[in-house]
Amino acid sequence: MIYRHTQLMLILLCAAHLYAQIEGENNLKLIISMPPVKTTYPDQYICYAHRLDSVGDIYVLSSKTEADRSAVHHVATGVCEEPMHTDRTWDCTRDQGHLCKGEAVNFGGWDEFTKKNGIFKFPEDVSFRVGNNTKLRYFMIEIHFMDPVQDLKPPVANITLDFVQIPSPLRYQTYSFLNSGVIPAKRKNGFFSEIACAWTRPNAFAFRYYLHTHHYGYLVEGFLVRNSTWTLIGSQLSMDKEKDLYDIPGGPIEITQGDVLVARCLYINNKDEPVKFGMSEEEEMCNFQIDIGFRPQDADHFERPPACSAPSPGFRLCDHPQTSGIC
Repeated sequence: MIYRHTQLMLILLCAAHLYAQIEGENNLKLIISMPPVKTTYPDQYICYAHRLDSVGDIYVLSSKTEADRSAVHHVATGVCEEPMHTDRTWDCTRDQGHLCKGEAVNFGGWDEFTKKNGIFKFPEDVSFRVGNNTKLRYFMIEIHFMDPVQDLKPPVANITLDFVQIPSPLRYQTYSFLNSGVIPAKRKNGFFSEIACAWTRPNAFAFRYYLHTHHYGYLVEGFLVRNSTWTLIGSQLSMDKEKDLYDIPGGPIEITQGDVLVARCLYINNKDEPVKFGMSEEEEMCNFQIDIGFRPQDADHFERPPACSAPSPGFRLCDHPQTSGIC
C-alpha cells in the first residue's frame, strides 16, 4: 500500500481522556482511555462512548488495547453513528452487541488470552473512515468485569488508534456467526452446533478469522460453500484459549452472491443438563467471525456488521439444501 506524503496538523485535545500526537508525515495517533468506573455485581459490563470531535475525516489502520488484567476480563471496541445511551458511561450488561444506532463497525479489543497483546492491524489495502464529518462519530469501549470493583486506579483500559488521511481500496467490516439455544447433555460423540446463511450482499473479500468458545468447546470451523464445493475459511482447536485473528489459509477468499457461509463448533457436555448459549462465563458461545473488505461503492450494504445465527439443536446442516451434501 502506497500513501502520499501529507503533512498532518498537530491536534491538541482538551478532553481528559483523549490526546493525539503526530508520528512522521502521514500517521496520526490517538489514545482514548476509559474513565474511572465502579461495578456492583459479577460479570458486569460497562460501556463508554467518546465522540471524535477533533477528528474530522480520517482512516483507521490499527489499534492497540491495553487493560488492567487484575480487574478486566475482556475489552471490545468499535465505532458507531450514535450510542444507544446518552450517559458518558453506563451499565451495558443487557445491551451486549446492541450498543449503537445507525452505522457501526466492530474492531480491535483485548482479552486475557490474547497473544498479540491487544494489537489489531487491518489487512493490507483495508481501512475504514471515521470522524466528526462522517457517520462514524463515536468511539465505543465495552469492558467485561468478572468481579465487582470499587477502587480501580485509572486507566482501566487504554486504546491507541493509528490513522492516515489517504483512503485504501477496500473498506472494513466484520461478519459473525452466532448460536442460540442449548448444547444437549451427554452426547456420546460430542455435539456440533451448526450455522449456515446464504450471502445476499455485493461481493466482498474474507481476509482473516477469529473464534471463541467458553468451557465446553473443543473445535471451531468455518467454510464457504459454492456449487457444492466446500472451501475452508479456518479451523482451530478452541480449548487452548488462543483467541487471536488468524489469516485464512491460501490467502483472501472472494465471497459472491449465492455462496453459503457455514460455521460449526464441537462441544463435549458431560453434565446432566443442557448448557445454554449466552454471554456469561457459565454459558457457552459458538463465535466464528470473519474480517471482510468491501468496495467503497457498496458501503450502503455494510452499514452494520452482518451476522448469521441459528438455533441449537434445531438447525442442522443436513437440513439445508446447499449444505446437505456433507451428510
